[in-house]
This record gives sequence, C-alpha cells and structure tokens, in this order.
Amino acid sequence: MSEENKFENNQEPENENVPVQEETAGTSEVTEAPETVGAEATAQAETAEAIEAEGTEKAVSEEELAAQAAAKKSKRTVIGVVIAAVVVVAAAVLFIMFKNTLFNPYIKDYVDVNGMTVGETADLYGMEYSDFLEYFDLPKDMPKSTPQQAAVYAMPAGRYAEAIVGWDFESMKEQLQWGDDITEETPIGDAFDQTTIGNYVGEDRFEEFKSTFGLDDSITKDTLWKEVRNIVDTKQKEEYEAEQAGITEAPAEESTEAAAEESTEAAAATEAAVTEAAAE
Repeated sequence: MSEENKFENNQEPENENVPVQEETAGTSEVTEAPETVGAEATAQAETAEAIEAEGTEKAVSEEELAAQAAAKKSKRTVIGVVIAAVVVVAAAVLFIMFKNTLFNPYIKDYVDVNGMTVGETADLYGMEYSDFLEYFDLPKDMPKSTPQQAAVYAMPAGRYAEAIVGWDFESMKEQLQWGDDITEETPIGDAFDQTTIGNYVGEDRFEEFKSTFGLDDSITKDTLWKEVRNIVDTKQKEEYEAEQAGITEAPAEESTEAAAEESTEAAAATEAAVTEAAAE
C-alpha cells in the first residue's frame, strides 16, 4: 500500500519518530518529536550534573591538599621547636658540666688524679675553706670545685717546699737546679715544668723511672718535666682508681670476720681490765 493510501485510511506511519512537517505561510518547519527532545534534555542535565560533581570533587581535593600542606607545615614547626629546645637544654647541661673548666684559670691541662676537689681537701683538714687557702698561700678566688692536683700545682714554690716537702725554698731550688727565674712566688706547677727529669727524679733513678712509666728513648735526662707530667699523673690516676676498686670489691665475709675478731679482742681486753680493777 502506498503512503498516500495509508494517510487516506487514517493509518499511522510505521515510524513514530518521523518528524512532522508543518507548513505555515508559505514556509515549512520541522518539529522534533517530544520523546527526542526529552532525551536530549535529560542527557544535558546529566552532563551538567557530572561537570558540577567534578568541580565539587576538585574543590574538595584542593581543600584536602591545602589541609595536608598546613598539617605538614605545622608538624615541621613543632619538630623545629622541639629540636631547638633540645639544643638549648643540651647547651645548658654542657655549660654546667664544663663551666669550671672553661672559667677556672687554675685547672689548665692538669690531670685530675684522685677526683677530689680542693674544697673536699679543706674539709678533710677540718679547716674553713678561706683558712685553708690562706694556710697554703693559694689564690683567694680559687673555686672549691678546683681539682686537688690543680690546687697543689697552683701553690707557690716557697710554700710548697715548706708545707709539703719540709725544705726551705733555697734548698729545693739548689736540689732541682732552678735558675733565678724561679722564685718563691712561682707556682710549683710552673717550676716543675721547667725542671729536667734527671734533676726531678735523680739521675741514678732515671732508667727505673722510664721503665715504670713506659717512656721510650726519646725521653732523656734533659727532657723537661712538662713533657711527661701528664703521663705520670695519668699512671697515678689509674693506680689510684684500681686501688679504690680493690677496696670496694673486698669480700663481705672478710669484713665480717675482721669485725668479729676485733669484737672478741675488745671483749677480752674489757674482761682483763675489769679483772685487774677488781684485784686492785
């Protein structure tokens, strides 16, 4: 059947979406079917929503990145503050530990032989610190924390000769063959440093001295004492520490036995005294 006959019999065209051509005032206009227009509108709406969602997601992502960057910056700031605080504390601790060395002119490079300070030495003598300094002609501004060995080396040569050796200064000067540049006021440490080893230990004991302190052949009798002073003092320090360790590690049972023996002896002595008094 032809298309013309279909329309005449009021039959619908086979394709429902075929555009309908309308003629108005000598012009023709093609109008799309409603189903097609709706589908396009829906597609456009979905596209708009997708673009909007993408924009929102992008905005959220940028906000998250900004937040993460801020968090990292904050973390770095905190770490920086903590490190700065640790450095300050460490510097303060080091200052406290070494302030006596840094600001004490009497320590010099001397070895601390026995770990005692001049303040503790004064206490052992049962003297007020100021009286102790005056007795040994030590500087009045010497800190109590000065190592004992450094304090000894700071003592005037004249006072050292009298108080420590029991000589007069002239006898000591002659014995050690000091020149006129060494006076009674010269710190004994400086005086010893200018003394030859041969004069300090005695020429007849020089080889024994070398052997005791493990000195090589570069050390001669004419070598000045300052070249070996710290070697000698370090050796003495090691011996002192070993001696103290031996005392500390003494078996407890030996101490108990000694105490028991002393107690028995004391009881016997008391009994004898009582017997003797009764007899009288």
